[in-house]
Amino acid sequence: MGADRQEELEAVFNNAIYIVYAPEGELRLRIGEDAPALRQLLHKHGTNRAAIITAHNPEARRQGAAANQAAQARLLHQAEELQLPLLHGHNRAEQGDGPVEPTVVILGIEHQDACKLARDFDQVALVYIGEHAPEVVWL
Repeated sequence: MGADRQEELEAVFNNAIYIVYAPEGELRLRIGEDAPALRQLLHKHGTNRAAIITAHNPEARRQGAAANQAAQARLLHQAEELQLPLLHGHNRAEQGDGPVEPTVVILGIEHQDACKLARDFDQVALVYIGEHAPEVVWL
């Protein structure tokens, strides 16, 4: 991936809003910003980590709706097999000028397992929440 493309993708990921459909209501997450409501949710599930992963638009290249939906269904199936708590959500550009991508939010997933799962769907990155605020993990 060229430097210009990498910079473009970094801007997209860093400026996106990550919505998590939690039982208590929607959580709006931003890269690098602490999210107390998310921390409470994780604590309630006995963990301090989570990953936000989509199967849409592999390699950061737009795909047709049918291909994206099929990939997302496969991702959800694989995530369910982990037997960890799951939530749904979506990613979108703050200004609304990019695609809205549905996500699976996997609570309690280890960093390396999240990376493997995202790589299985040819993603260039995922969002990981560990000890710190949500961060982009490049794959």
